[in-house]
Amino acid sequence: MTISKTPDYYRPSLASRLLTTQYLGSELLQATGFLVVHNELPYLISNWHVFAGLAPNLVGGRTILDSKGCRLPDAVKIRHVRSGDYVNFIESTESLVDESGPLWLEHPEHGSMVDIGALPLTQIKDVEIIAHDPWMPMFIQIGVGDDLTIVGYPFGVQSHGFAIWTRGHIASEFDLDYQDLPCFLIDSRTREGQSGSPAIFFRTGSYFGKFGEIMMVKRSAELVLTPGQPIPEDYVVPHSNVTEQFLGIYSGRIDKESDLGRVWRPSAIRDVIERGVRAKI
Repeated sequence: MTISKTPDYYRPSLASRLLTTQYLGSELLQATGFLVVHNELPYLISNWHVFAGLAPNLVGGRTILDSKGCRLPDAVKIRHVRSGDYVNFIESTESLVDESGPLWLEHPEHGSMVDIGALPLTQIKDVEIIAHDPWMPMFIQIGVGDDLTIVGYPFGVQSHGFAIWTRGHIASEFDLDYQDLPCFLIDSRTREGQSGSPAIFFRTGSYFGKFGEIMMVKRSAELVLTPGQPIPEDYVVPHSNVTEQFLGIYSGRIDKESDLGRVWRPSAIRDVIERGVRAKI
């Protein structure tokens, strides 16, 4: 398995996955997810409440969302990018439960209170692996009030299969955990279907840092050649002028009357994948 090297400008739009939970073949709810690879094993990352069929702020098995009477979705349909083809998509279906219960992993200490689920993938034939990396070091300086982007599928909306970008900003002190859990708050006009979306910092060119300093992205000089002129041996391929930092996973608003929502940190995703246990309902 190899991880895809997609063009920088398109990568976030292609990395998000449109999800549809199912019960006995009937479609239930749409949401968003993304892939993470660890030890060469691919995982589907979304919210615990998405896999369990719960309302975003009612995790822990308290209130079942499905109106059809099922207690737990039994499968999730995933729309993937087709291998080697960035404009066509394929669908696969992964089981969410077996005879022993849920198949996804939850946080080893906080369980469903950390609204993250990691589902090991089994159906990856012809799938382009475009993954986010929660182990990537934080190489940017951001703080409260700074902009970020939620890349997902509000109401299942898409554009030629590409995810939709929603702008928001960090609403709580970024260096402090909200309610002593590994998350921070954002202010963004998100809607149904965006649960499970990756939250990223994405800029082209220069941008302002945490303390007002101007941050520059390295660029190499352009090379202009006349027809037939050979490329110099010491020529360096131009460096991308895109800055992308993965910030975590969005899990819905804290209240239906508010635009404040939670983003769970990359460290929480790492904990779920490295030390997680099978979810309990």
